[in-house]
Parts: sequence; structure tokens; C-alpha cells
Amino acid sequence: MSKVIYSKYSNERARKFALRTDIVTDHDRRYVKKIPLYPEGRFHVENIGRWYQELSQRYGNTKIHMNQCGMQQDYLMLEYLEGQTLENVMDTLLMEGKVEELVSCLMDYLGEVKKGFWLGHFEVTPEFEKVFGHVELSRELEAGDIVDIDMVLNNVLMQDSEWNLIDYEWTFEFPIPYHFVVYRILLYYLNGNSARNSLHELNLMEQAGLTLEEIQEYEKMERHFQDIYVTQQNDDRQKHIPIRDLYEEVSPGVVDLTGLRFQDQSERAARMVQLYQAPDLGFTEEHSETKDLHKEGVFLDYFSIEPSSRYVRLDPCSKYCMVKNLRMQWGEDIMNYRTNGIFMEDGSLFFPLDDPQIIVERPEGGMGDFRAYFEIEYLSIDEALYQMQKLYGSQRRALDQAKQEVQHQEETIRAMENTKVWKAYRKIKRN
Repeated sequence: MSKVIYSKYSNERARKFALRTDIVTDHDRRYVKKIPLYPEGRFHVENIGRWYQELSQRYGNTKIHMNQCGMQQDYLMLEYLEGQTLENVMDTLLMEGKVEELVSCLMDYLGEVKKGFWLGHFEVTPEFEKVFGHVELSRELEAGDIVDIDMVLNNVLMQDSEWNLIDYEWTFEFPIPYHFVVYRILLYYLNGNSARNSLHELNLMEQAGLTLEEIQEYEKMERHFQDIYVTQQNDDRQKHIPIRDLYEEVSPGVVDLTGLRFQDQSERAARMVQLYQAPDLGFTEEHSETKDLHKEGVFLDYFSIEPSSRYVRLDPCSKYCMVKNLRMQWGEDIMNYRTNGIFMEDGSLFFPLDDPQIIVERPEGGMGDFRAYFEIEYLSIDEALYQMQKLYGSQRRALDQAKQEVQHQEETIRAMENTKVWKAYRKIKRN
């Protein structure tokens, strides 16, 4: 006997797009049903089955696979898939501080998306303007003739090395620029959670090849698609207003608990001690390991070092900090080091940056484990700025004192030159 275990209503849309999505369990089997809420929506649901065939053909030789589906009387049945969304995978990499790996994975996905664009160059059609409005875009942009614009990261399930697209409802059969799909993928990921704010400084849209002029036109396209095409009724030109657009009027505010939890995880990752090892100074994430502090503010542990590794790099954390009482030992040898930190008067190391590094070279004939001890104080950006101001003030005072000492010496010399003894000495020296 089948049983509905989850339902989602997409009823903020125009009647022809309004759906109900059910997850159904039938004995040990699960599947997904998409059901039109009104008779006008049957064509839209039937079209999803057609898009499955078209997109499967276009992405047949890529790592992207379409979730299988088929029309069953008055609803569309899709395969129920399990796994992590690509969005969750990206968030985990971000939480672990593996930003380079995140960007690499993201660019790989965008490259696979592009492989499904068969047409060539973009051109404006009446169908395009009905859905996206009037925009000014170059005819030289790469475009596809059948395009799913909703290949966003939370629509992609990871299974082994494959990306499974679980929803391709918003597919169109007229030319659409590849960069618009990229724009939506990045837009909804970068702005979907405040914990991803740090990624904005990477300029990912620019890295993906989008120009500022393009982005401005894509913003117009997205607004027209969401605010007019999806919600506009055919009969009386009335619109459904989605709840998301009523937020400012009906809500006094919200605390994003998911974002707070993610920030807490990100903070914990930033406090991890990481050690890299390499035969040269080309350190990589693949040849590194992380460890927690054993108690608050104190680290004492050892690392096993490969015989081929000549250098190690110790990162006490990934944030502004002050490291005190640092002691490192390779076997029996007490180690000197180089660092991107600043030595303070009390012997501590100040790191006014979020990538502190301490690099050690293996001593000649050095054997045994690498051991490290230090005490650490994490700093906020305001505390780091205060330390910088103190350091600058100290250096200014030292410079002023040195100038005063030089001035005092010059005055002493001038005073000596005016004495009878000095004048007599100079007269004797000339003779």
C-alpha cells in the first residue's frame, strides 16, 4: 500500500505552473510524484517528461545525469534518489577551509553544464522575451537551444563521481545564454546562506567569465522570469504574490539558526591546527593533517613526518591570533623557524592575518617525530587592529628616541668643537 510521507505545494505560481510534489513510499520502494494542481497545469507536467529525453541526449557523454521520470495518467513519476546535494558538498569544503577545492569542484561542474549547450550563439526570439523580457545581450554569447536554467547546486545529488539532476522543470526550447545558467547557479549559492559571504571576495562570476554588463542584464532576466512569467495569470492579468515577497510586510525578523550553526562549525574549523609536509616549499592540502587543541588555548602534540619531507609548515589556526611560548622539536633538535608573523617585545608571535604560517626545515640528519608546543590567543579584527596600532606606536617611539639620541650626540660634538682644548687639538693636528 502506497503512503505519502512528504508533500510540497508550489502554489504561489500561476495556475498553469502550480504543482504538488509528493514523496511516496510503497513497501520498500520510494518514488516522487509531481501532480498539477489545476487542469491548466497538465501540459507543464507532461513537458517535464519531454525535457528528460532531450536533456539526457544532450548530457549523455558528461558526468551529469537526469533523474529518470515517466508520465502516469494524471501525474509525473520520478525516481527517488538519495545522497548529498552538491550544495552540501560545497558547504562542507567551505566549513573545512578548503576554498581552493571548493572553487575547483564548482568550476568542474560549470564545465560539465556547458557541454550540454549545442546551439552556438545567442539570438533573441519572441519566446525568449515572453519569459525573460527585453534585454541587451551580445549575439556572440554561447547559447543552447534546449536549456534547463535551474541547474542550481541544491538540484544536484552526488552519487560517487556522478551529478544527478533531480529537477529540470524550468527547461526551454529557444536560445538562452550559457552564462545566464552560470549566473543563476552562482547567485543562488552565494546568496543562499550568510556563512558563504566570505566567497564574495573571490569574484566567482568574473572567474566564470561573466562581465558586469552581462550580470546587469541577467538580473533583469531573473526578475522578469520570477515576478512576471512564473506568477502572471493568463486570464485577468492578476499575479500570485509569493510569501517570500511579503517578508518585509509580515515579519518582524528572523534568526537564522542554520546559519549560526554553520558559523559555529566554520569557527571550529578556523581554530584547527594544521601541519603540511613536503620535499620543498610547495605545500598542498593533500599532504596535510589537522588536530584540535588538547585544552583551551594550549597545543602540545607530535606529527609523524615522511622521510622524503624536508620542510614542514605549521598553521596554528586560520584566523588572527597571538602565539606565545612557541617550542618546536624535530627528534632531539630544537628548531629555528621562519614565519609570516611579527615578533613582539615579549617574545610572542603576532599574526595580523588569517593565514598564520610557521615554516621549519629538517635539520641535517634529523630523525624522529616533529613536536610542537604553543599557547594561543585568538583575536577579533578589532583586537588585531589594536595590536597593530600598539606596534606602530612602539616603533614610532623607538624611532623618535633614536632621533633624539642622534640629535643629542650632534649637540655634544658641537659643544666640544667650541672648547679651547678642541681648538688647540685641531691646530696641532694641522701642523
